[in-house]
Amino acid sequence: MAAVGQERVTWASRPIAAPGSVTALRYATAASPGGAMLESVALDARSGRHSMFALHPAKIATVPTTSGIDPFEQLAAMCRPWHRLEPEPGLPFVGGWIGYLAYEAGRFVEPSAGWRHRSVLPVCQWGLYDTVIIHDRVAGRWHVAGIALPPGLAGTERPGLAERLDALEQWAAEADPWVDVQRSAIGDSVRGRWNFSREEYIAKVRRALEYIRAGDIFQVNLTRRCRCAVTETPIALYDRLCATNPAAYAACLPVIPDAPSVIPWSSPLPFGSRLNGVLSPRDAAETRTQNTKKSHRQTPVFRGYSPDAAILSSSPELFLSVRGCEVTTRPIKGTRPRGLTPDLDDAAVRELAASEKDRAELNMIIDLERNDLGRVCEYGSVRVVHDGEIEMLPTVIHRTATVVGRMREVREGTLAPADAIDLLRATFPGGSITGAPKVRAMQIIGELEPEARGPYCGAIGYIGVNGDVQLSLAIRTMVARRAISRQLSAFSQQLPAVSHQSEHAVRGAPEYEVSLHVGSGIVADSDPGAEYEELQAKAAGMVAALGRGEGKSCARSRLSEAVMCNK
Repeated sequence: MAAVGQERVTWASRPIAAPGSVTALRYATAASPGGAMLESVALDARSGRHSMFALHPAKIATVPTTSGIDPFEQLAAMCRPWHRLEPEPGLPFVGGWIGYLAYEAGRFVEPSAGWRHRSVLPVCQWGLYDTVIIHDRVAGRWHVAGIALPPGLAGTERPGLAERLDALEQWAAEADPWVDVQRSAIGDSVRGRWNFSREEYIAKVRRALEYIRAGDIFQVNLTRRCRCAVTETPIALYDRLCATNPAAYAACLPVIPDAPSVIPWSSPLPFGSRLNGVLSPRDAAETRTQNTKKSHRQTPVFRGYSPDAAILSSSPELFLSVRGCEVTTRPIKGTRPRGLTPDLDDAAVRELAASEKDRAELNMIIDLERNDLGRVCEYGSVRVVHDGEIEMLPTVIHRTATVVGRMREVREGTLAPADAIDLLRATFPGGSITGAPKVRAMQIIGELEPEARGPYCGAIGYIGVNGDVQLSLAIRTMVARRAISRQLSAFSQQLPAVSHQSEHAVRGAPEYEVSLHVGSGIVADSDPGAEYEELQAKAAGMVAALGRGEGKSCARSRLSEAVMCNK
C-alpha cells in the first residue's frame, strides 16, 4: 500500500469528557506553544466530521520565501519513510504534521508560470505533533490521542505516550473552568481598503476574457485582496469566523518564521506557573479564593498570547484526502449568494442547478483534476463520483464535484509506491483556484494580480505519520500579522479614520493587519458585473467576522463597499 512503511509506531487514544466550551478550548489552544486547530464546524454533517486541537509540537519545519528550498522535497524528507499504525486507528489523525503550503509553492512545480510575486510569510510551515485532542462532531465524542515518535523523528526526548495523554486530558478538563474569555466589540475599530475598485476588477475580468477569446485559456481564477487594520487578536477573529462562516475545513495556525526546528518538551499544564497568560489550576484556585473575598462575581481572566502572524481559515473545499491508497478531491465551481428568505434560497438553488455556464465552469476543472490525479493514480481508477452537487453554506450556495482515484503501487522510476507527497506535487496548486490550462492560467494570474496570494489558495491540513492526508483548499482565508513594522504602521495611518474605538482598542491591545482575498472563475460567457457580485457574497462571512454585518443577512448587499473603502 502507498502509505505503509516498514517501521511500526505505537499509538493510543482514549475518550475524555467534552469540554464545557469549545470557544474556551480554542483560546487555550491558541495560548499554548505552537497551538494549532483544524476544525469541522460545518452545519451539514456530510461535509466534515472531526476537529483537532494540537499543541507543543516536537519539531517545526519552515521554508522561508527567500530560501530557494523546494517545499515538496522538504516534505518528502520530513515524512518519508512512512510508518505503520497497528491496529488501524478509528480516528483520522493520531500524530504527524499540521501546517500549510502557500500558493507560491507552485513555482517549484511549474516554474514556467513566472511567479514574479513573493509572499511575506514562509512558503510553508509544518509542526510535528505527537499528541492531539479530537472531537468527532457526528458521534459527539471527544478523545485524546497520540503516538510514540521514533527516535529519528522526535529530535529531543519526549515524555512517554501515557504521560502525555494524561497531561493533555487534564489540561482539557481544566481549561474551561479557569479560562474566562473576554469578548469585545470590534466593529468600530475595523478599517480597510481593497486593492481593486469595482471598476478596476471589472477591467481585469475583461482582460481575462480577451485571453479566453484569443484561445490562451478556457478559464482563469482572478482574486481581489483587502487589507484592514484591527485591534482584536487572531484567536478572537477566528472564533468569530467559525460563527459567521462555519465550514467543513476551518483552521487556526500560528506562523512563526524564526521558530527553532526542534522544540523542547514542556507540559501543557503550567503546574503552578503562568503559561502565556493562562492561569494554571493552582493559580486559578488561589485567584478565585482572593476574588471571592472581594466579590463573588469576579473570575480569573484569560489574557491570551497572540502570535506575530496567524492563518485563519474557514474553507468549504476539500483539496486532497488520502486514506491508504484511496484519493479524493472535491473542487467547487459555481456560486450564488444566499437569499434572505427560504423562497429566495430555493430560487438561487434552481438557478445554479440550471446554469449551463456554471456547469461548464465546473466540468473544465473536473477534467483538469482527473488529469492531475492520473499522474499518480492507477490507470482506470480515476472516476467522477458526482459532477455537481448543490451545497448550501451560511452565505453562499456552491456546486461541488467529487473525483476519486487509487494511487499506483509503484512510483515511476522507483520500486516504491506512490504516496501523498507525489500526489501533492502532481496536483498543486488546485485547479479550481488557477484555471485551465493550469500553467497558462497561472501566468495570467501573475500578470493581472499585483501581489502574492500567500497562504490563500494554498493548502492547509495534516499529513499523518502513516501517509494519510487531509488538506483543504485555503479559500475563505484571512492572514493576521502584527502591525509592528514601519510599512504596516504607515499603511494604518493612510486608512480612513473611524468615529469610535472599541473597548479592546482603548485597553491597548496589539493592532493587527488582516488581509483577505476572494476570487471568481472567469470563463467565455462570464459577465464582469456578475463576477464582481460573486466576490461580494464570498466575502460576507469573513467581513462579518471582522465585526461588520451579520453573515447571511448581508450576503446580497454591497457588503464590501459598505465595510471597506475602495482605492
